[in-house]
Amino acid sequence: MNKLKLLKKANFHLHLTGALNADDLRYLSTVTQTDISLFEPLENKYIFHSNIIWDIAKKIISTEKGLSEAIKLILQREANDNVVYVEITINPFGLVRRGMEIPSIVREIKLGCTFGETIGIKCKIKFGVNRKDGIESIAIVNEVFKACPQDLKICIDLNGNERKYPTILFLNEFKKLVDEKIPISLHVGEFIGLNNSLLKAINIKPKRIAHGIALQNHPEILDEILKNKILIELSPISNYKTGSIKNINCHPIKELVQKNIPIGIGSDDPAFFKSSMTLELEAIHKIGIPISKIIEINNKSLEIAGIR
Repeated sequence: MNKLKLLKKANFHLHLTGALNADDLRYLSTVTQTDISLFEPLENKYIFHSNIIWDIAKKIISTEKGLSEAIKLILQREANDNVVYVEITINPFGLVRRGMEIPSIVREIKLGCTFGETIGIKCKIKFGVNRKDGIESIAIVNEVFKACPQDLKICIDLNGNERKYPTILFLNEFKKLVDEKIPISLHVGEFIGLNNSLLKAINIKPKRIAHGIALQNHPEILDEILKNKILIELSPISNYKTGSIKNINCHPIKELVQKNIPIGIGSDDPAFFKSSMTLELEAIHKIGIPISKIIEINNKSLEIAGIR
């Protein structure tokens, strides 16, 4: 699959804390003087539903140098995979709760993204609202979003455990963001059977839907997505490893391609799922999408990103 490795790529879906591998955390722990020796070997702690690595990563990035250096590490690795555009999701409410001030967050984001430009990669930030932080966290996230320079931000994103914290609880507040002309993305319909919440989410007209697995075999949902020109962010390896789909060959990307739905591929939490953009594209090919179509999807993604 050298052709996919050599392809200049766009990564539309990558979470900061889920992209930091064990070596990254060791390096960042020295930079931020954070003692993580109690948790060694870190490699044994990379279990998606365990809090250990997530908590270590969150603590480390909630410092001025930790945040910018984490972004730099991720961008260097993405550049090594021939990625030229990446959107990184950061949850600012947690950073503020752990003691960072908004000007510091914005400054660190600028430092990280500026480094990306020096190695030929354009980086933009999604500002995440984690469902577990509650509706009250949206105001803080919005404040950080507004403080960030326009050319470095994409949207405000709803993420987190959709089954435990239903999307419907957040839609009124996210509709207010839409009314303010703030672009939004929603992690919604991540699992089969959540199609009703997906339909309700579409009604508030998000710019993006992340995963959206529940659209499978629901042509009326696909029609609404197409009508509203919503970009669907897909991460097939992640969808399989989280159990969103039981068989990767049954991934709904086939339906999306047939309907000409706009698609953005991402590596999601690559440190946990051992994924990369090249591996994601290879997975799509194994699902049954021809290389020529994958290149077309990727080129369209670069156009959406303003790279081509």
